This record gives sequence, C-alpha cells and structure tokens, in this order.
Amino acid sequence: MILRSFIVVFLMAFAVQLYSQHREEARQASPYATDRSENTQDIQLYPNPAPDYVYVKLGSLRAEDVRLSVLNVIGSELTPEVETVNEHELRVRVKEMAPGYYFLAVKDEASRFKGIYKFLKP
Repeated sequence: MILRSFIVVFLMAFAVQLYSQHREEARQASPYATDRSENTQDIQLYPNPAPDYVYVKLGSLRAEDVRLSVLNVIGSELTPEVETVNEHELRVRVKEMAPGYYFLAVKDEASRFKGIYKFLKP
C-alpha cells in the first residue's frame, strides 16, 4: 500500500514537471507573443485615440529598418499609408479606417525586436 502511494505521488510529480515544461515551450514558441527586450519601453504611440494619424516613436530603432503592420481585432491586415517623420518616428494614416480597436505590430529584423501595441480609432 505504501509502495503504491509512493508510485502515485512520483507519477503526479513527474506529470506536473512535464506539463510545466510543455507550457513554457509553448509560450516561447507562440507567434502571437510580444518579445520583451530593452527597446520595449522606447516605443510610444500617440495620440490614442487617434482620429486621423497615429505617430509611432521608435526610441532607439531606426525608421528605415522597421516594418509596421496594422491589424483589426479579427486579425485582418490593413495597409494604411505610412510616412517617415524623422529617423526615429513614423506617422500612420488611420483617417479612412472604421472606428474600433486596432493593433500595430512593430518588427525590426536587425535587433530582432517584435512588439504589438493597441490603439483606438474613434
């Protein structure tokens, strides 16, 4: 009886260990996760809500190296007009978009930075 209890406890501990490793691997491999890096705090979107334009301050990232994607809440990618304001700032035209929440994905291959930011179009 004691041996059987010991085996059950051992198997439960092993299962918990295996499950937690699986969850950690799944979290790291998720294509929807936002990478955390030293540049995360540098990115700023304003104004929010944005009636006509969303300005994206890129901090230490360079505007020419960054790729932006705008997604609606169901995941469809939109192609708004994007202008370079200066070396570290972009302007995205959202005037023609329907009111609602949108996601702005920022990706920089050089620094391997990825971030997703939410904004509201009134």
